[in-house]
Amino acid sequence: MKISIGNYDISELEKFMNHFDLTEQYYSFDYQNVHFISLGTEEEYLDMSNVKAQEQLAFVKNDLEKASTNPNTDWIIPFFHRIMYPESEGGIVDPFDHNLIDIYHPLFEKYGVNLVLQAHAHTYERTYPLRFNSEDSEEPIVTSKDLSNYRSTDGLVVATVGTGGVFPTRLYIASELTAVQNTDLFGFLDVEVSSDGTTLSGTFYDNNREEEIKDQFTITK
Repeated sequence: MKISIGNYDISELEKFMNHFDLTEQYYSFDYQNVHFISLGTEEEYLDMSNVKAQEQLAFVKNDLEKASTNPNTDWIIPFFHRIMYPESEGGIVDPFDHNLIDIYHPLFEKYGVNLVLQAHAHTYERTYPLRFNSEDSEEPIVTSKDLSNYRSTDGLVVATVGTGGVFPTRLYIASELTAVQNTDLFGFLDVEVSSDGTTLSGTFYDNNREEEIKDQFTITK
């Protein structure tokens, strides 16, 4: 098990950090041909005037560069708690959450990231592939309206997977950006990568309906 610290974990942060042998909320690891990066997304890690935020950004830049040039790494998947591209009328959770878009989306794009996993909302939502919009960062460019099949050149698919068992919340991402939106359910996202590294597939299972499949998508290199 690997973790990403969320807003409700802060009260017992030391316990979590010690249990999972972490010295910082940001870290990375490899699992076969996939490289994962966990980001801290509480205020001190997103407010760029803060030293911790600056240190995390430097770590992520260096880590992405190394992973993108590693011949044994076929996919890079960042994961974190806060939400990229929340619906404007719903508001941003904290004042610095926009830096997940303004700073990290272009960085992910630069190094070929195609899938991001996030949480906070107790829902399952998945966007179409998105490109960063330098003219208006709150309005990303949707590159494909296909519901399930994408190319790695299409951009960044953002999946909110907050369906682990706590009370459901409202949907957070604007419907025009999303291929799938589900609330009032519990379930999990299974991500599989082909051994040759050419295909990444995601399948979301609903726990309460005999593991009914609620979503499937594929990204192909």
